[in-house]
Amino acid sequence: MSEERTKKYVTLLRASLEIARKKWLRIWMRVIPGYVNLVTLPSLFPYMEGASEVLFYQFLSNPDFDLPFQDYDSAVPGWVDMEKIGKKALLVVPRVILMGVNGKVVLEK
Repeated sequence: MSEERTKKYVTLLRASLEIARKKWLRIWMRVIPGYVNLVTLPSLFPYMEGASEVLFYQFLSNPDFDLPFQDYDSAVPGWVDMEKIGKKALLVVPRVILMGVNGKVVLEK
């Protein structure tokens, strides 16, 4: 994706989040390796604040939705890391849903 298109996308995403936050907002994030992990997660906190819940979807956990990416061809990150990501997100949202090979897990403050 070009830099110009990416900037436009991020601007529209921010506007959409502001509108949705006024009522009820579920943020759905696919946990793609190198993009969403324990290190990068805090940089996403400002976008999560005010959300009702965040759903983290384990990458490659459903072959109907995900195609292999780089060298990944099975569900990543591991479920232990998914739980760590979920617990860390509870710092800014009241409810986290984890979806993946282990099914659905709900975490709440």
